[in-house]
Amino acid sequence: MKLIFAVFAILIATGPAWAEAVPPGSYQRSCRDIDASSSTLWATCRTPSGRWRDTSLDNYGDCDGDIIINNNGQLECQRDWRDDEDDFPPGSYQRTCRDEHVERGTLTAECQDRNGRWRYTELNGFRTCRGDIANNDGMLQCRREQRFNHGPGRIVLYKNTIFGGRSRTYASDIPNLNPDEFGNTVSSVVVQGGVWQLCDRPNYRGFCVTIDRSQTNLWAFGFNDRTESVRRIR
Repeated sequence: MKLIFAVFAILIATGPAWAEAVPPGSYQRSCRDIDASSSTLWATCRTPSGRWRDTSLDNYGDCDGDIIINNNGQLECQRDWRDDEDDFPPGSYQRTCRDEHVERGTLTAECQDRNGRWRYTELNGFRTCRGDIANNDGMLQCRREQRFNHGPGRIVLYKNTIFGGRSRTYASDIPNLNPDEFGNTVSSVVVQGGVWQLCDRPNYRGFCVTIDRSQTNLWAFGFNDRTESVRRIR
């Protein structure tokens, strides 16, 4: 009788012998309730906006590389990011970021800052990076350009004051921020090289202010939530 109870206890602790082990992948950092059969993987995955979505992936055994990723709440096979516009690039940011996604040349993710808080961040034109893509206090950055200030310079726009809220990084002139949903929403900026002009109308028209250093609150310029276009002037 004692032997029967011992075997029963082991089965409870380890699960049935036929249970499927879940496959490896970065999806495990932002998904929960993960379960697998011989051909299908199920999970509930977190989107960049913080919502949870039920998702599944058939024939997950055909995936290569890091096997499975969470792409905006959907389980997907990871492919070589250079061969597909929708896959995310390698970099040290992956150790402290989650919910990575690439769309139209922009890398987005949620990254932890120094206080352990998760912040939504974007890196526009990440394919021009020559070196590591890193998490700098909750913000995606090209590490080599940040360290040596090489390249054309960058400006990071934030929707909240004191570099809070959603952010987007630009390395070139942007005649219209409205398609990026950043028009009339910018409250603070980080300048990573160069002198930039912010204008309250598209195509660098209307009233403009010149920024040559980071600003925690554009209210000081009378320019809070007014920026519609951005360009580097030197």
